[in-house]
Amino acid sequence: MLNGQCGEELITDTCIVSVKGEPIILSGINVDRDICAGSGEFEFNVIARNSAGTGSLHYRWYKNTLSHQISAEADTLLNYYKLHIGPTGAEEGLYIAEVSNACGSVYDSAYVPVIVPPKVEEQSVDVRACLGGNAEFYVKTNQDERYRYALYELTDYPSLSTRKKLAESYMNKFVLNGVTKGGYYLIKVYHPFCDST
Repeated sequence: MLNGQCGEELITDTCIVSVKGEPIILSGINVDRDICAGSGEFEFNVIARNSAGTGSLHYRWYKNTLSHQISAEADTLLNYYKLHIGPTGAEEGLYIAEVSNACGSVYDSAYVPVIVPPKVEEQSVDVRACLGGNAEFYVKTNQDERYRYALYELTDYPSLSTRKKLAESYMNKFVLNGVTKGGYYLIKVYHPFCDST
């Protein structure tokens, strides 16, 4: 009688018996960028090899914990999961793939960041400056760490489309030095990938 574990090779004086192993993940979950809220369907997958030699690989998908399975049991032969990215960003989280065969299971995970449009909580209004002085503009959003800011002069107010970019930064405050005239200004808050304003 031969006893062995998955993955072991047992050698006797008459034959070699190979005991195959758990799946091997060849390429982990493919999330390599921020995803924009409201962008529709996003598909991610995992590529694995079945080292058991026979039978199929089975896949289960989870969000945040192994107690929250999101894939349907009928889809366990699919190595991908389609996620619908809605406008609220609720899909952001840790996604876990379980790949199993007759010898056991292996896991891979990736964090899926979802960029939602910022909400302006506070902003400069009715900025005043002396001739030749400084004018300070700022905006505060609910998610400052992910966004860029650009200050524009509106050259044909009230139209917002005719504008001249004055500055751009990861900081939410701008100072114009040496003000020579009044005017209308706009701060655009956006993500470099999603360009949400």
